Amino acid sequence: GGTALWLPHWLQRMPVKETHPYYSLSVKILRARNIHGLDLLSKANCYVAVDLPTASPVTSRTQVVYNCSDPEWNETFKYKIHSAVKVKPVFFCKLA
Repeated sequence: GGTALWLPHWLQRMPVKETHPYYSLSVKILRARNIHGLDLLSKANCYVAVDLPTASPVTSRTQVVYNCSDPEWNETFKYKIHSAVKVKPVFFCKLA
């Protein structure tokens, strides 16, 4: 036979608190290549924005790299996120 576990009636009715794992996420923005303005001869002012609304109410954004078709950032953003969060990087270019 097995051992029966006795619980008081008030403990039997307590809701079970569901816990979800949280993870540390580092997002490193390295570079972009062949970014052009309105035509092939013009260059753009570029930055990268990372939006994780369930991890932070603020959109993280790299520095703007001006007048460059091959911008490099090498910037890292750190978040504490729920295991079910999806990452959505968005790339923005402003024309020079």
